[in-house]
Amino acid sequence: MKTEMQKRTKQLIVRVSKDELLTIDRLARERKMRRATFMRHSIIDKIPPVIPLPNQDMAHELFRIGNNVNQIARRSNMNLSVDINETRDALINLRKILLGMTS
Repeated sequence: MKTEMQKRTKQLIVRVSKDELLTIDRLARERKMRRATFMRHSIIDKIPPVIPLPNQDMAHELFRIGNNVNQIARRSNMNLSVDINETRDALINLRKILLGMTS
């Protein structure tokens, strides 16, 4: 006999397309699972990671570096001299900020 914790008394209704339903059924069948069991495992056991929003300081720094890169591009497009070291440093800083946002 199932305990109160094991009873599934709530129903979740989700609309899917015909193709989505065929895919869900195929994936469940490949795993020898019922559709409901497969969907529960898909939803509960494999929760996608939360992507954090960039904090205020990081957003400000990203804006500042983006500004530098735009100024460098503007000078280059006007055929003015561009300091290659300044360009490299700006791009390295931009890369560091972007990698920090995704890790």
